[in-house]
Amino acid sequence: MPDQKIDNLLNLAMDATPQERRKSGNLNIGYDPATRLWDVIIKYSGPESGLAGNGIQVVPLLGSYAVVTLPESEIDEYSHRVQVEFMEKPKRLYFELFQAKGASCIRTVQTGRNGLTGKGILTGVVDSGVDYFHPDFRNADGSSRILRLWDQSIQGNPPQGYVTGTEYTKEQIDEALALGENQGRRLVPSSDYSGHGTSVLGIAAGSNIKPIKLLMPLVIGATIGADVTIIGSPGNLIAKNTIEEFSNGSMTVSFFEYAKIGIPMLIVVAIFLFFFGSKLINDREAGNETLQEPDYSSVPKWHGTLTIVVLVLTIAGMVLTDYVDFLPPMHVTACCGAIVLVLFGVLSQKEAFASFEMLTVFMLAFMMPLGTALNDTGAGKMIAGAVISVTGQSSPMIIMASLWILTWALTQVMSNTAACTLLCPIAWTIAESLGADPRAVVIAVFIASSVAVCTPMAIPANSMIIGPGNVRFKDFLKPGLAVSLVCFMVSMILLPIFYPFY
Repeated sequence: MPDQKIDNLLNLAMDATPQERRKSGNLNIGYDPATRLWDVIIKYSGPESGLAGNGIQVVPLLGSYAVVTLPESEIDEYSHRVQVEFMEKPKRLYFELFQAKGASCIRTVQTGRNGLTGKGILTGVVDSGVDYFHPDFRNADGSSRILRLWDQSIQGNPPQGYVTGTEYTKEQIDEALALGENQGRRLVPSSDYSGHGTSVLGIAAGSNIKPIKLLMPLVIGATIGADVTIIGSPGNLIAKNTIEEFSNGSMTVSFFEYAKIGIPMLIVVAIFLFFFGSKLINDREAGNETLQEPDYSSVPKWHGTLTIVVLVLTIAGMVLTDYVDFLPPMHVTACCGAIVLVLFGVLSQKEAFASFEMLTVFMLAFMMPLGTALNDTGAGKMIAGAVISVTGQSSPMIIMASLWILTWALTQVMSNTAACTLLCPIAWTIAESLGADPRAVVIAVFIASSVAVCTPMAIPANSMIIGPGNVRFKDFLKPGLAVSLVCFMVSMILLPIFYPFY
């Protein structure tokens, strides 16, 4: 029977194997594999003198609590001491800064009439230590916000006037941060195994980086990055199908065909956000909703390894389809990858079928015949003729720009998949009527359909950040319009270069 004085998580950690603890991400918190010592938190009664012992260190806290460092083999026996009332292991805290500030009413003070932010105030905390690698204690350039760190558990270089511990300067901490976790921890070996000091200092003086500042670039990057391969989004496949079907197979679209436009556009957008993103994205406090980190402790490690292997092989097979004759078509290769995952038990059949976005599948399935009908019945030529009659005998460049803007506008308020499916055949017919190579115009349409960054309903990814980031409708407009303009300019410059009209 588990020791009733020991909390359930610590009992579970004691019963688990070292391999299981490492996989968990939480069970190993408080354990130092180098020394094989545990940091545990105890509630005790009576004098402090009886808590320490051979190989056991005790750091008393307020309220009859203490942090005890001891070998794993001693935990059970230590819990049976009369003065020990309860024992628990440290826990990994997620989103502690945002939640703690809300619970302690600090946000009310910061955003009230006086707007007290604590700027210019030096804060000192005496606690279990601090994780100086934590982003809450780093400036925008990556340097540390910590001026001095006095670790009393490491002997060697105490502050002036003291004989215990080691003091680390900001310069030493910055050097450790620049080296990265592995080497930096050796230069400045101070740690906070319990996490209590890190949490307290985070509430008192942590960098208040608003989630919206990180979430907005994340969804913009994910949206624009989808233009690199043909499987990035449904629109990519629609454009590929339109080009190959309407050209009667004389034109093909390889796996990385769009990368010629997608990669430069992604780079330009990233540079643009680096310099101007902080000015364009509104500064707003976090919402009450948080993104919880999934628990993978019950997932066998080999499942993840196999998934990565299957993913790499599937993408490699799809890329090589155009170059190796005996390989199956791309859709067959993708299907084989999914079947392998089901056969090895990584996914169940129910999970595999549940992963299908049936709405997208049906939309593509039933919109494709519409595109074919536009081509076979001459309806596409009728629409093309109507457009040309309005615009006059405009250059393909003007037609391409007009269709880009039209598609972009539609995709902000309706399904970008539907907009792309509807306009790609029309774009082909219009370009063909002008005697121009239609590929540039068709690719322009699908790129415009993927720049869905101006409204929360443009794509599902936008709506996902509304709760955690407290993002409002107007927050999308300013950065979205700016990014859209950048994408438009890059498209208009590169498309005629890679796909000349004549």
